[in-house]
Amino acid sequence: MWFDDPVLVSLPRDPAFAPPGPAPCAAVAGPVASLEGAQVPFGPRVLLVGTDRPLFFLLQRSLRAHGFRVAEARSGDDALRRAHASDVVVIDVDPASPETGFVEILREELPELGFVFLTGDVDVQRTLHAYDLGADGCISKPFAFAELAARLRVVVRHRHVGGPLRYGDLVVDVGRGCATWGGSWLTLSGLDFDLLALFAAHPRRLWTREGILRRVWGSMGEELERTVDDHVSRLRCVLGDDPAHPTYLQTVRGRGYRWIAVPTRASTRPNGSAENAGFSTRP
Repeated sequence: MWFDDPVLVSLPRDPAFAPPGPAPCAAVAGPVASLEGAQVPFGPRVLLVGTDRPLFFLLQRSLRAHGFRVAEARSGDDALRRAHASDVVVIDVDPASPETGFVEILREELPELGFVFLTGDVDVQRTLHAYDLGADGCISKPFAFAELAARLRVVVRHRHVGGPLRYGDLVVDVGRGCATWGGSWLTLSGLDFDLLALFAAHPRRLWTREGILRRVWGSMGEELERTVDDHVSRLRCVLGDDPAHPTYLQTVRGRGYRWIAVPTRASTRPNGSAENAGFSTRP
């Protein structure tokens, strides 16, 4: 739930773009589109890993100003919990330190996740060690915040290639952080968009509530499972999807949810998997 926390989410929340409540949605026969202009896109999710509070305070302000959503992890264990709901991880830890063991674990679990190391000086051995761990880039301190933002955009672009996901009139553009229906913006909160992107990027895959919580909320807990159901209901409402005769989201009783729509135009990821396709680049 941390990426929807008003303290952590950098993008403004305009009441005009708030998800509609149950009563208005009950009478909706099709997707709910914004009638009051373009919605602010939801930027890539960045996880900062380290303990340098003054630096991270400045990084958060700068990255949010550049359109990123930002959260922090103080340790490797914390990063393992939060990284599943991230697009790229910025690590302020010595690459040669045993504390970087979480990177290898995340590399195996989340091959689409990007990693950028911040190094304290121009040390070739440390930089090589970072690349051996699987880093997508290294930046030596001191650095310009604009340079880091640009590097992160490159990492996201390289990790998420292909075109927007298209399901007829519905277009989900993960790289740009927006979704449209027939060219009109859909009214989605940050969490609702992340949930839609997760489903749409993995057609036919069955997602348990626990798996959804881990990938979208970055947390687990039985008390949050009802939250997943509430957001799925809200997403169905926005899409005008009838749960009794679904076009997009199917409920698999006792197990979870599955996106059943068929992409209009398939795209491929670097590993050639069409199932995980659909991420686009940032302009």
